Amino acid sequence: MAKHRTVFIALLRSWFSGLRYIRGHPEEAKQVIVTATEQTPEEINLDGIVIFSFEDNYRVFTDRTDKRSLIAGAELNVEFMLERGDLNRRPAIPLILDSSIADALKTKK
Repeated sequence: MAKHRTVFIALLRSWFSGLRYIRGHPEEAKQVIVTATEQTPEEINLDGIVIFSFEDNYRVFTDRTDKRSLIAGAELNVEFMLERGDLNRRPAIPLILDSSIADALKTKK
């Protein structure tokens, strides 16, 4: 990841830009999908599809107080696994769930 960090951040910026476009222009986005996939417009249905926004992803990677966050969930799992004896030491969760990428995206949005 460190070797290609800037490429990965650029990819994520493009992803979230695409999501904003889909939300702001659903019919045009549907036509792009039709063209790219060679399906008919009737075969494409975006209703009910939930794709998490940048803000949703940022919260999941950074908000330790939100029990739905990956960090809070990881901490709960670690406690459980330590109590059961499945782990013999506490892993460094901030090294595993690196929020610096979310921070980089937020600062240059």
